[in-house]
Amino acid sequence: MAFLARCKKLDLGRIVEDLGIEITPADRVVDICRKIKTSPDFEEEFAKGQLEVISQEREAQRAYELKKLRNTSATETVRAAGIEEEEWVPQLISFLPLEFAQVIIKEPEEKMRDYVSIKEVLLNRFKMKPETFRLKFTQHQRKSGALWKEMVFELGNYLEGWLDGLDVKDFKSLKDLMTVDQLKRPVSSDI
Repeated sequence: MAFLARCKKLDLGRIVEDLGIEITPADRVVDICRKIKTSPDFEEEFAKGQLEVISQEREAQRAYELKKLRNTSATETVRAAGIEEEEWVPQLISFLPLEFAQVIIKEPEEKMRDYVSIKEVLLNRFKMKPETFRLKFTQHQRKSGALWKEMVFELGNYLEGWLDGLDVKDFKSLKDLMTVDQLKRPVSSDI
């Protein structure tokens, strides 16, 4: 019974393919699970292992999508929510930690109402410097249990932050940056 319950939650395409089971559009999940269990090649431990792999991949995909959603810009989020532009700064302040809200409140009143100005102030105040992005890019390690896809995503963000911070827009600038960075590596930080 537990096997059928897990079957219902997961995509069974991989197991069906591995066992060479024919399914029709009329087959319900319960029917597919029964076909799997009655297959002559069915091994319960193997199927459980496959279901576990599928479950982990789904969970990792959900985590990746959630991370991508968190990286969506605030502008896109408030537009999607239908919030009027005049309300963006007051809405933003209500969600920010006190330290960030204090930075906004210190701005002149006319600037405090303008979302673009406030965004610029916050970005400048809390922006990571290109050197920080460079260090994160060159020293980044994959966390145990993390997907390679997540590491690629993180490295891409760090590289993008590093290149954007130094205004690298073409291949020649990139080559120059990489050459200079390579030259600096063996030299002590004092020099």
